[in-house]
Amino acid sequence: MARKKKRKVNTLTAKYMKAYIGRNLEKDLKKLQRSEASGWYKGSEKLRSARGRIRQVYKRYGLDITREKPVYNIQTGKYETKIVSSYHYGKKFRESLRSYGDISAIYLALKEIEETSVSASKSRLKAAEEQFIKDRDKSVAEALARGERVSPTFRNMTYENAFDLISRLSSEFHEVFAFLTYNEVKTFVSEGNNTMESLLMKYHEKIADMELNDKEYNNAMKIHRKESKAFTDSRVLNKIRKAGIKK
Repeated sequence: MARKKKRKVNTLTAKYMKAYIGRNLEKDLKKLQRSEASGWYKGSEKLRSARGRIRQVYKRYGLDITREKPVYNIQTGKYETKIVSSYHYGKKFRESLRSYGDISAIYLALKEIEETSVSASKSRLKAAEEQFIKDRDKSVAEALARGERVSPTFRNMTYENAFDLISRLSSEFHEVFAFLTYNEVKTFVSEGNNTMESLLMKYHEKIADMELNDKEYNNAMKIHRKESKAFTDSRVLNKIRKAGIKK
């Protein structure tokens, strides 16, 4: 009986990927920085994925340098907090990459950045902005029809505001996405849940009837600890956590 030949697996070597990173890291990260500065990265799933991969590697190297920047919103007439990223593409960072997993993550991130079309991303962003306004206005009209008060902040909420809020949730309470999908969170925001507190309340409502496995329990405990740190006002903290208690 003839023996089957083993199929060759075409795996990229760490040496090849490091050489590729050396040639393209600065150029590609500057493209990502420009996309963030102008805002059009919000219309590209690949850029958001690349940004996530890079930041995960940075965290492992103690380089996840982000800062909150107050930016004036003309529509609301208020200053809003935006998270600004810093990127590392110098020789010291490139040489510090050691594990195959980290090298591969940066390599894949660069590929995603290179494959992203500026014009297509801008078109998708425009469509997302228009859809958000439609969903927001529908939610406002439904709330008013029920006799509910609608805050000026939500009346003037934009896709950009919503995106930044979800980004903050992902950065500060990323374990929430083990229980809620990105689309669920986006829907909650378009329905008027436009604060960190209200999104965490939605999370508590979601897990109220769930039987948590070990992994889910660990994620829930991480969220619990982060909430205790983030909300020092006990009234606010209790309001968030009581959202999951059935009346």
